[in-house]
Formats: sequence, C-alpha cells, structure tokens
Amino acid sequence: MNFDPYCISVDGKVLGDYACMIEQLRGTRQVASRRFRSNGAAYRHGRRPTNAYFDEKILSLEITVFPTDESHEQNHPAGPIGHLQHNTDELFAIFGKRGLIDFRQLIPTEDGPVECQGWAEVRRAIDVDGDEGAWSMIVELAFPYPFLHELPQIHRPSATSHSFTTGGTAPIADMVFTFDGAGTLTWGDVEIGVKEAAVVDVGKREVYVGGELKMSALSVTAATPENWMEWPARTEINLSSDVGVAIDYYNARH
Repeated sequence: MNFDPYCISVDGKVLGDYACMIEQLRGTRQVASRRFRSNGAAYRHGRRPTNAYFDEKILSLEITVFPTDESHEQNHPAGPIGHLQHNTDELFAIFGKRGLIDFRQLIPTEDGPVECQGWAEVRRAIDVDGDEGAWSMIVELAFPYPFLHELPQIHRPSATSHSFTTGGTAPIADMVFTFDGAGTLTWGDVEIGVKEAAVVDVGKREVYVGGELKMSALSVTAATPENWMEWPARTEINLSSDVGVAIDYYNARH
C-alpha cells in the first residue's frame, strides 16, 4: 500500500517536502487486538488509571527521499547526495524526537478527504542503503487507542434526545457529556448520570463540576458498565435524558 506523501504530516511538516514515496510494508497492516478486563467498581470512583480498550496499533512505513529540494529542484552545493542527506536528516529530526509525535493523514472518502490525527510513539527509525537516485528509511509507529481521530471534533448542542450515526472504523469511547443539571443519560440498556450539573469525560473516567474534579457527582447504577459508554463505528445512536446534555466526540479510525 502506497501513501501520497503530501497527505501525511508529522509535527506540522508535510512529508511530501522531503519524500517522493511512502509505502506501508507488506503484511503489516492490522486492526489492533481488543483487550478484555473483568468488571469491577473500583474505577468508577477515583482517578486510578485504566487499561486501554485495545492493544496499540503498529504502522510500519518505508519512506523514500528524493535528491531535490521541496520545489523538486537540484541546487545543493554537494549535488544530489547533498539533497538526499538534507532530506534524510530532516526526517530523522522529526522521527528522532523524544515523546509522542503529532501524526496527521488525509484519508479519501465518498464525501471528500477527511483529516485524521493521532499521537504516535516512534519505536524504530532505520536507515536503509540507497544510491544517488534515492535513499530510504523504515519507521515503525505505535498508536495507542483511540488510534486516529477524524477532524474536526463533533459537537451536539444540549438537548434531551440525540439521534445520529457514528462514522470512522473504530469504536468511540472518549466522548464528553455536559449535563445541564442532575439527571441520567440513557442509551439502550446503558445509563450514566450525575447528581448535579457536571462534565463527564468518558475517556478519562473523570467528572468535573465548575472545572474541578469531583467524582462524587457521578451517579452510577447497575446499568452503568465499567467503561461507562462505548459506541460502535458506523452505527445509529439514540440517546435520551431527563435533563439537557451536550455531547462532544470524535469519530475514530483503526
């Protein structure tokens, strides 16, 4: 599978300015395996970290750099080799940084290109031998769940009922609910509620009142699962509540 280098950017830099081809190594495309954990109440009432819903997603790319500048002209004092070295150094500076990188990709859909964003850890960056025509490097990126977010974030204003269809390809489990007051939000057999006006961050398992963490504001019942709520991709969602609730979420992609 080949990617258009101009459709991928890392930390604000378009890879097409340095690379002429990006290819996903054959046999490495995957949908991350789902993790399972036993039900329990401990996570509902504190900030204890929870396990991710999925194992990390690994994306292995072979990036081929070209012997020109970003305008595709050869003007380096050292000739083509100088351009190859410059472009390779730029990529290693991007992929060699400490911490997570901001990975963005334009994905074609029937409604036009969709920008997706995710935070990735660079596991390996390997220099591959080349010649005066092209040099290559292999980069292995690890994306924790929720992998890639479709941009922009979707906001649904406060209402007592919401009906919509999710998109993307991965489940959504990091939505944020803003309750106008005490009440319960229901989706099928799943319920989540609060005892006062509050913001419920499902992804972080945290509840805020007036901008301050207040887990005691959460109201849970037997119909509140440990993961609070999770919507499948490309599924019609019907929510109802006895108080106005605003919703913010991203469609997710594997």
